[in-house]
Amino acid sequence: MTAAPRGAVQSSVLHRLLLPHRDIARKRVTMLYQPLPAATAARTVEADKRNADFRVKSADRPSARALREKAAADKTAEDEASGNGLVGFGMLVTATSLTGEDLADVEAAIDNLAASAS
Repeated sequence: MTAAPRGAVQSSVLHRLLLPHRDIARKRVTMLYQPLPAATAARTVEADKRNADFRVKSADRPSARALREKAAADKTAEDEASGNGLVGFGMLVTATSLTGEDLADVEAAIDNLAASAS
């Protein structure tokens, strides 16, 4: 996982990724969370807010996505200024292949499952 999902996240978003799969002998899914230090969080939030503001102000007709990202950046900055923390996160998916000959099938299965989880 390289970025947070863009839209609303339903409770079942990881369901297919977490289920056993016929092409994968063993699969492990790890969620990683790391609270950011307050100073780093403040810098990150302000940079995100500046970038979102710039994207909206530099366009004659900003896209709905740009407006939504600006609103989210403003809300995050407000929350952080109120004392809420910021958490870095990521996801790792590893898979075991029994023969090595089926690596392409395992890789394709993981790619497809990951795409449905975003």
